[in-house]
Amino acid sequence: MTWSHSTFADLIAQDYDQLEVFCANPKCRGITVLKLDRIAKYWRKDETVAAIAARLRCAVCNQRPDPRMVKPSRSANAPGAGRHM
Repeated sequence: MTWSHSTFADLIAQDYDQLEVFCANPKCRGITVLKLDRIAKYWRKDETVAAIAARLRCAVCNQRPDPRMVKPSRSANAPGAGRHM
């Protein structure tokens, strides 16, 4: 599934708490994890993941990521992230 058309508000509504940004450079392949609560002040709630990715850079090689290589995830200590019995 591609997340590039999902909005920032959609991610929060679905209980995602971070974005994983995968570098598009085949020699680097760095992964940057952005916490949504920390970056919320920089983006509007109606902005798409593709628009957010267009302004990001890899923390390792400084190359822009491909918007299709940005995906939301839940951290291990997020509410509701454990196993449910």
